[in-house]
Amino acid sequence: KKTKKVGSIEVLGKGWDPTLGGLAFDHRLVDYMADHFNREWRKARGHDKDIRDIPRAMTKIRLQANKVKHVLSANQEIPVHMDSLYDDMALS
Repeated sequence: KKTKKVGSIEVLGKGWDPTLGGLAFDHRLVDYMADHFNREWRKARGHDKDIRDIPRAMTKIRLQANKVKHVLSANQEIPVHMDSLYDDMALS
């Protein structure tokens, strides 16, 4: 039986940054998506409400942000579109 020796890798160090990935990335995506929706909502409806005050809409945004994060782990970009997020307005 022939064996083949494969090179080895020596780990010289490791690090961890609590501001990258995981929940921190989810929160940034949620904030970005909420800000984007607020801008479009204010343009279309002409008021100063904040989507963050509507729990059901924020739950939808959080779920979508998590899906986006998982897709972005393997891809460089993803189109995001949510029909009827709130007040018959879409997030895209």
